[in-house]
Amino acid sequence: MCGLRLLCVCALVLVPGFVLAQESGDLGVPAGEAETALESPVDPETYVLGPGDGLFISLTGSITDMYWGSVTLQGRLYLKTPVSRVTIGEASNLRIPVYKTIDRIQVSGMTLANAEKKANEVASKYFKDVQVSLGLARFRRCKVFVVGDVFKPGVVGATPVTRASEVLKRAELQGTASRASIELLRGGDVHSIINLYSFELTGDASANPFVMDGDIIMVPAMKKRVTVRGAVYGSGVYSLRISALTAEQTRTSEGIYELEAGDKATEIVRKAGGVAPWADLRNSYVKRRTGAESKAIKIGVDLEKVLVEGDTLADVLMEDGDILVIPSVEDVVYVEGAVNAPGAILYQPELGALSYIGLAGGPTDRASMGRVKVRRPNGDIISANGNPEIRRGDAVIVPEVTLRWWQDYLTIGTAVTSVVIAWLTIAR
Repeated sequence: MCGLRLLCVCALVLVPGFVLAQESGDLGVPAGEAETALESPVDPETYVLGPGDGLFISLTGSITDMYWGSVTLQGRLYLKTPVSRVTIGEASNLRIPVYKTIDRIQVSGMTLANAEKKANEVASKYFKDVQVSLGLARFRRCKVFVVGDVFKPGVVGATPVTRASEVLKRAELQGTASRASIELLRGGDVHSIINLYSFELTGDASANPFVMDGDIIMVPAMKKRVTVRGAVYGSGVYSLRISALTAEQTRTSEGIYELEAGDKATEIVRKAGGVAPWADLRNSYVKRRTGAESKAIKIGVDLEKVLVEGDTLADVLMEDGDILVIPSVEDVVYVEGAVNAPGAILYQPELGALSYIGLAGGPTDRASMGRVKVRRPNGDIISANGNPEIRRGDAVIVPEVTLRWWQDYLTIGTAVTSVVIAWLTIAR
C-alpha cells in the first residue's frame, strides 16, 4: 500500500511536466536540457547512437504506446510494453501506464536506422503485429580533446552534431596555429583533416566534420606562412589612420596567414578577410627576400586587374615568408617644389597634373614646367608631359630651373662686376 502511494506521489510530480512537454512539442524531454541548434534534420542513416542519447520509443499495432528512453552508460536500450495503468486520485480520470521490460538491446555504435531495425527484430520475438519506431529526442554530451597550438587545450564538451570548428573556437587557436592541416584522430587513427579556410571560404562541409565521443583534435603550427599588411579585414593587430584633411578613419591591419601549395595573392587576400573599401588595389605589392644574402625585392601586384577586371595572369604566386602589402588609398594629392602653395590637396577625380599645380597656387617664376614629374604611391615616376590624370596619393613634383636666362645671367654678371671692382680698388 505504501509503495502504491509513493508511486502515486511520483506520478503527481512527474505527469504535469510530461503534459507540459507534450504541449510544447518536446514530449518527455527532461526539464533543463539545453537546446541544440541544428543545421539540418538528423539523418537516421548516419547518426550514430551512444550512451546518453534520449529517444522516443513508439509502439504501434496491437499495442499502441509511446515512452521516453535513453541509451544507458553500457550502451543499451530497454524495450518495454505497458502492462497496466494506475489512476491518480479517486475522482480523477488521469491514468498513467506501468511498464514491463521485455528485452534490452545493445545499440551503442549503431546508426539510428539500424537500431530501429534491431528493435523490431527483438519485438517480433514477443509480438506478431507490433512495429517499433525510434525517434531521437535529445543529444548526448560527449568529450572532445584539443591539443597543440591553442590557448585552451584540454577537454571541450560537444554533441554528435557539433562541428570541429565550433570546438576549435572554444579552444581558441593561437596566431601561429595551422588552419588548413588540423588532424582529427578517432580510435587512434587520423579520421579526417580539418581545413577551416576551405570551410569558411567555400562552404566545404567535408573539411569541417562532426565530432564524436573521445575524438582528439591535433592543432599543429603553420609550416609556411605569409604576412598581410594594410587595408584588409584581417584577424591580426589593427590600427586606425585618420585623414589630415577629412578626419575620416580607415583601418589597417597586419596578420599572419597560412600558405598552402599554389596559393596566390588573391587566395591570401581572401584568407585575410578581403580588401577594405579604402584599399589601393593598383599599388599593392609583395616584399620578398631572395638569395643567400636575403636581399629584399619588391614585386608589384595589381589587385585591381585581378579582383575587378578578372585578369588572373596579373596574380602573383606567393612564397613562404612573403609580405603582401595593400596600402590605403590616400584622399589627397601632394604638390611639391616650385609652386606658390606646396602641400596636400584634397583629391578630385579626373583632374590632370596642371590642374593640381593650379590648385597649389600656380608655378613660381623659377618653375621648370617642362620637367614636371608625377610620383605614384608605389614609387613609380612618370613624366607630366601630356597632363596625365592624377590618382589618389600621387605627388606632383615641380622642379626649379638651374638658370633663368637674362635674370640669372644679370645677377651673376652683377656679382662678378662687384668682385672685380673691389679687387681693383684694393690693388691700387
